[in-house]
Amino acid sequence: VVGANGVGKTTLIRQLLTSEYLANQSGSDQGKSHEKKLFLIRDYYYKDILFIHSLTHSFAHSLLLDETDSCLLVYSVNDRSSFNHASTCLTDVRKRFESNRMFVGLVANKQDLVRNRLISTKEGKKLALKRHCKFLEVSALLDHKVDRLLVSIIRGTR
Repeated sequence: VVGANGVGKTTLIRQLLTSEYLANQSGSDQGKSHEKKLFLIRDYYYKDILFIHSLTHSFAHSLLLDETDSCLLVYSVNDRSSFNHASTCLTDVRKRFESNRMFVGLVANKQDLVRNRLISTKEGKKLALKRHCKFLEVSALLDHKVDRLLVSIIRGTR
């Protein structure tokens, strides 16, 4: 999970790990990893997921990424610089992994901040289409569409 400072990576990871309402929790998990074990009854599918919290896009040069099945690039809909950061990271990931074997998701967070929105849904979808990745808008704080994101990750990494 990669994104600029303040886009909600920590909250998003915490929401992906639990179904509880976590709006009152705060703090950064920079550099930490969290694991979740999933079993989907419908598809009889078992998956270990390890979420790694990263601030920079220099991760693209690490050995860990060579063994990564999926990558989430997160930006805040009310922060243009975070969108630009996600775009740069997305370009780096696609250059390194031209085969497109890795699931890449562009996640527009803070969907609940409608009045302060600077990046439209259309603009996010356009970037995702251009870079051949999945696009989803969520509100990690309100746990809105986070379950859909988790399903997308699982389906994309099969």
